[in-house]
Amino acid sequence: MVLILFILIIVLMAVVLYYYAFRYEPVNFGLSKVNIFLRDAEKNKIKEKGKDNHAVKDNSNPVLTFLHLSDFHLRKNSKGKKLFKFVRNLSKLNVDFIFITGDLTENDKNIEYLIKMLSPLKAKYGKYAVFGVHDHYSKALVEFIKNMFKRKRRYKRENDVTHMAKRLKDIGIEVLRNESRRINIGSYDIGDIEIIGLDDPIINKIDIAKAFSHISAIVNNKSELPEKSDYKNIYKNIFRLKEEKIHKINNRGKLRIALMHTPDNDS
Repeated sequence: MVLILFILIIVLMAVVLYYYAFRYEPVNFGLSKVNIFLRDAEKNKIKEKGKDNHAVKDNSNPVLTFLHLSDFHLRKNSKGKKLFKFVRNLSKLNVDFIFITGDLTENDKNIEYLIKMLSPLKAKYGKYAVFGVHDHYSKALVEFIKNMFKRKRRYKRENDVTHMAKRLKDIGIEVLRNESRRINIGSYDIGDIEIIGLDDPIINKIDIAKAFSHISAIVNNKSELPEKSDYKNIYKNIFRLKEEKIHKINNRGKLRIALMHTPDNDS
């Protein structure tokens, strides 16, 4: 009797999680505005501050604007059609960068539908994306349930991410798979934007050393990369910092942005 009850609880949990990941999350979308606080390390002076209804001293002319999109899980159903219209309407926005951080679709059969949805989006300096687990694999329900007991690093149905990356590039969206790009925006406040794209760590696609190999420095202005075992501690230390110290322009006027689908992953 106890065993049957335990099995029923596990099955119920699996159904709830499956519903959240594949039915609720794909339609729970909206657009919110966040103003990021920047501090000039050299002048030790505030550039911008605020979040939605919080006080903002001078936000009428922001230094940079980003559009961050994630977790489409795009399908060709009624819910997918609502998302399709919503995203295409974002083409009315004038932004400097667009960042898309994974789980764009669940099956590579929907790639062309995804391309049609994203093609109208425009950004002044560039559009960049990284992949999540669902971009690499199309999970079956039984795999989803098994994953509750033991985290899987691979799944049976592999998507064609190479083709997806190519089609995204055709519409001006560059997929960064453990790669980095440097863009000079010619701003008085920020000279260079360094964008680092990390592939998904849950399925062992991440390669931090490769991703940061062309970045001049990442920690305390040191030119060398820290040991692999130190990354977790560095990550935790960063999130212990006070809010006003997180976003900082370094002495060379660079702003580094890391893109990743699961930044809170502890694997």
